[in-house]
Amino acid sequence: MGNYSYRFTVFTPCYNSEKFLHRVYDSLVKQTYTDFEWLIINDGSTDSTDQLINQYIAEHKFAIQYINLAKNQMLTKNYNLAIMHANGELFLPIGSDDEFVANSLEIFDRTWRGYENDSYAGVSCLCKDQDGKLVGDPYPQSPIISDYLDICINKKVRGEKWGFIRTDILRQNLLPTDIDIFVEEELMWLSIAEKFKTVYINEPLRIYYMNQGHVSLSNISKGTVIKYSKGQRYFRIIMINKYHKAIKNNIRKIWDYFIYIRMSLHNQLGIYLTIKEISSTKSRLIVLMMLPLVYLWYLKDVIEGRVERKMADNR
Repeated sequence: MGNYSYRFTVFTPCYNSEKFLHRVYDSLVKQTYTDFEWLIINDGSTDSTDQLINQYIAEHKFAIQYINLAKNQMLTKNYNLAIMHANGELFLPIGSDDEFVANSLEIFDRTWRGYENDSYAGVSCLCKDQDGKLVGDPYPQSPIISDYLDICINKKVRGEKWGFIRTDILRQNLLPTDIDIFVEEELMWLSIAEKFKTVYINEPLRIYYMNQGHVSLSNISKGTVIKYSKGQRYFRIIMINKYHKAIKNNIRKIWDYFIYIRMSLHNQLGIYLTIKEISSTKSRLIVLMMLPLVYLWYLKDVIEGRVERKMADNR
């Protein structure tokens, strides 16, 4: 699986994170398992995030690898950059405003030792909020051996989760960066699910703070302004052409068609180009049937000013 300097790379992407970044740092200081590095990417912050990170580095509590970007690049490029720079065998992302319990890495390591071979990608666990309440659904059993498509799409296990993936696998499944500045990371998990199993455990190790304005990557098309329409459209093309045959959740399929058509319209593509990239005749017919209704929704977007516009910081 390659030569690595650490068991874990704990990765935190930052953007104006000075207010809450201490949660991640304090969680790492308290860890009972210490074979890790903290990889931080500061994505063009305009506050004091850089000074705070340098303060942490000066304290020498554990290994910190710091990449300070002068220009904001957004999460897709940050993830790819972090994966390629990771010195840990296992890659564990954590938000800049989250905490995790003191024995998180110890539990992850102990669990992984029971499944550590070429057939498995990693381990995923549950989250709880700042009041100790479970966030989202538990897994059907614990441990359960499955994959992202089965657990999250077909079995409809909802809500925030947390976990690590082998770094060598991630390096073979990087997200595309030539489509848009953001492409949903779900594409990465689905690609991994084609070849590898994941171990799911009902241990709430991550503390996910609620009501703090988290950017929900699965809801980016629901806000007041359409964002990343090219990336959204690309992701739905892949879903429809590649994964729909394995998906049992018909509501999810309809949602994929809806977003695909809606983002095609926001990209000013006509009927021909909207249908052209759909591979099956059945899927093309579904697109044609849904097009009038989605067009009305698109007109609603235009009237209400939700058309995509370039943000000053690309966010």
